[in-house]
Formats: sequence, C-alpha cells, structure tokens
Amino acid sequence: MTRRRIWGAGLAVVLAAGTIATVWPRSLEAEVTEVRKGSVVEAIYATGTVTARRSSGMRVRVAGTVRHLPVAVGSRIAAGATVVALEAAEPRRAVAEAEAALAQAEAAAQQAARQLEVLVRGARPEELTQAQAALNQASVDLRGAQLDLDRAERLSGSGATTPVALEQAQQRREAATARVRSAEAQLDLLRKGTRAEQVQGARAVVRAAEAVVKQRRVQVERARAGVGDYVLAAPFGGVVAALEVREGDMVTAGSRVAQLVDTTDFEIRTAIDEADILKVTAGQEAVVALDALPDATWSAHVARVAPRTDPVAKTAEVALRLDAPPGRLMEGLTASVNLVTAKREGLVVPAAALVRQERATWVWTVAADGLLATASVKPGATSGETVEITAGARAGTRIVARADNRLKVGRKVRV
Repeated sequence: MTRRRIWGAGLAVVLAAGTIATVWPRSLEAEVTEVRKGSVVEAIYATGTVTARRSSGMRVRVAGTVRHLPVAVGSRIAAGATVVALEAAEPRRAVAEAEAALAQAEAAAQQAARQLEVLVRGARPEELTQAQAALNQASVDLRGAQLDLDRAERLSGSGATTPVALEQAQQRREAATARVRSAEAQLDLLRKGTRAEQVQGARAVVRAAEAVVKQRRVQVERARAGVGDYVLAAPFGGVVAALEVREGDMVTAGSRVAQLVDTTDFEIRTAIDEADILKVTAGQEAVVALDALPDATWSAHVARVAPRTDPVAKTAEVALRLDAPPGRLMEGLTASVNLVTAKREGLVVPAAALVRQERATWVWTVAADGLLATASVKPGATSGETVEITAGARAGTRIVARADNRLKVGRKVRV
C-alpha cells in the first residue's frame, strides 16, 4: 500500500500564490514565489486498516453435527442470539438421567428427615395403636401359617401331598414368624422411647442423604451446561460477516464457524516504525483518508499506543478513533494516516523549489534585477507540498518555485 500525505483545513501550509515571470525571447521562463512565514506541521505518514473494535471469530466448544443455522451472512443479530446449534440428543439424555437421579436422592432425603423427626419427637398414641395392630395381624398370620404347616406335615406323612407343598408351607410359617418378631420389635421400640444413639444415627443418615442431593444437583448443572455447549450464541450484537459451515456439516471441537462484527464502533489501526513511535502519544490529532472515499478526509485522534514493538517488523501498533466517522464503514478498508506530532510557525518554501545534491541543499534566488543566484539552505519539516527552511533564507526572498536544469547562475529573468 502506498502512503498518501493528507492535509485538511488548518493543517496545510498556505503559501501566497507566486507570480509567473515571463522573459523575452532567449530568456528563461520560471514561476517565482517568495520565502514566507507560515504554519509548519510535522507529521508521521502511514497506512492503516479499518478495524471493528469488537470482532469475534466464533468457535464451537464441542464436536458434533450442525443441526440448525438460523443466520446468514449479513444478518444483524442481538447479543445472545443463536448462531449455530449442534445435534444434542445424547447430552439431553444425560440431563434427563441426572434429573431422575436427583429426584430419587431428594425423595430419600425427605424420608430420612421424616424418620429423624419421629425419633426426635417420640411415638404418638396413634403410632402405638398402629404398631399393636400390626403385631396382632402378624400373630394371626403366624397362627394360620402354623396350622397350614401342621396340615402339610400330616399329609406328607401319609403321602397325600408333595415335598414342594410341604416346603412352601414351611417358608410361609418362617416369613410369618419374622413379621411377628419385627412387629414386636417396633412396638417395643415405640414403648421404650428413642435413645440418643438412635437420633444421632438418624441425623447421620439425613446428612448423608443431603450430601447425595447436593452431588446430584451438581451433576444436573453440569449436564445442562453440556447441552449449552452445543449451542453457540452471539457474545454481542452485530452483523454476521462470515459463515464457514452449513446445516449437516460435521465440526470438531474448536472449529471456527462464524465471524461476528460490531458495525457500530470502528477504529483505524496502523503500524508505526520504531524510529517514530516515541513521538506518538494518546490524544494526538491526525488526519485520515480512506481509499474507498478518496474525495474526503476525516479528523481523528490517537486512542492508544501499543506498549511494545514487533521484534521482527520493528513497528508498534497505534489505534486511532475518527472524531466524526462517515455513515458507513466496513472492516478491512485501507486508510492513509497522517499523525501530527508538532505545530509551529516558520519559514516555508515549495518542496519543488529545493535542489538537493549529495549533502548540499539550495534554492534559486531571483534578485531585483532578475539575475539568478543560489542560496544554501537548511531544510526542516516537510508539510504536504511545502518544506520548512530553518537556515539560509529570509522572509520575502524571491525564489524560483520549481527548480529545473535550465537554471544557471547569472541568467536573467524579467518579472
């Protein structure tokens, strides 16, 4: 990219229009002007690029198949809007299983809490009644099971029943006996009251159940977050600048699938040579021209200066903000930048008036009688098409505005 030197109103050095000196035949024709006082602006010239302050190359976090692609290139979307959704049947099943496990753990914790409550407050009269009724019923069942067993044994002795029937009768009597003993123990426990170690044990059961609930809740949150990994949402509002997948495509974890650009906030980024970077500070004014809009310039200021230089390119990045940007910008547009580093008053001449040869620099002066001579000068800052003269000339000295090889010392021009 070529650098363009830009000067808007207030930055350019304005020179009085020179007069055209026309000589008679056999004389030289030359444009003559004067060394004049004017504003001298020192600037650093560079090229840059229009860059959105917020631009995201969006990447998927997990591998999968693109199930839904609700946006297109050029779509304007809000923050949080879905850009890409991957197939998530398996992680959704994991969520359902985790939620079911949580429900079971919560039910077990509630049951443990109820049992602790019973132990702490002691048995109620109706609970004693229920326990006595349960014991009575178990006793009745035991007597019935014993009668069935006695009958089976008699029939077995006479060969009128099978060994299997006898065994089943024995098992029913044993089960009935176990129920009677359990009912007796429960009634005995309610009558004797709760012991401290029982309450302590019940509390330990409650704590363990609550710990399981917490663990299951964490598992549910992780499972739900896993489903979220399959949906890629916009981190900010902007315009979709690029899409790199289509519905049905397989993607791997970390694959870039879209580019999102915030088109409401742009800046100009340029690289400044290390020889000039220490002259640049935040807040400095600048003038910017865009290749896409060649007939206008914009005032700008330095927003920030990178605190390091590139070890290979030997440049540092500088970001500029346009003071009044145009109505429409696009990321990637080429910009020409003039960074103003100093302003002062001084003597100036057209850059075309200078003759440079090895280490010498001079201008062609025009005396009152029209004779040409040379005057060694010391050039300073270049401002657009003008050059500052720091030594060797005075204000008002007439000079040839555009030097060429026809000029000779002693030749005469008539103004």
